[in-house]
Amino acid sequence: MQHAINLGDLQSSVLKEMANVGISHVAIVLEKVFGEKIEISLPELKIFSKKQLIKDEITQETSVCAYFEDDKISDITEALLFFSRKDADVLIRRFIELSELLDVNVGILSIDELESIFCEISTMLISTYFSAVGVMFNFQPDYHPPQVSFKNAELLKFIDLSLRNNTGISINISFVGGMSKIKGNFLLILEYETLDKFFKTLGFEPL
Repeated sequence: MQHAINLGDLQSSVLKEMANVGISHVAIVLEKVFGEKIEISLPELKIFSKKQLIKDEITQETSVCAYFEDDKISDITEALLFFSRKDADVLIRRFIELSELLDVNVGILSIDELESIFCEISTMLISTYFSAVGVMFNFQPDYHPPQVSFKNAELLKFIDLSLRNNTGISINISFVGGMSKIKGNFLLILEYETLDKFFKTLGFEPL
């Protein structure tokens, strides 16, 4: 069933604040990893279409992605975390240095090893995000272990098979390192039926 975004100002503000609070905590974690200021964009609220997302990604350089879902925010709350392969390599190298694994050379790591480290990094970031949102809305996060894609040729198939929502409302936030210029993109996807329940709980009219 097709929907149009028909959110009141207060409803939109609540959703954007939820995303902003979570990603602000993620930025703090990244600042500790990189030792620099991480700038985040204002949350962008959109109608979500998996088909359109896949179409858009065809022309993008993004090649590394982590997929998450959480059963406590809603029936199906999903999130995607994107990095270019180049920026993912920088992120992994900084993470290795932070972990004092100084004898590890990122250039000789296998795809499986890179995916494992990226999975660990993504888990750290997303657990920070959902924990912050959980405090805001008084719930205990219950996110599933992330699925990751580290092979450019498999990205579109990975997104298509991973995402359960075909349509909904998405909240998009990008972030960039002040000095390293490493860029990331966080996409939170909420289904319409769950949003109805969510807004009713808060005393708003359903979508």
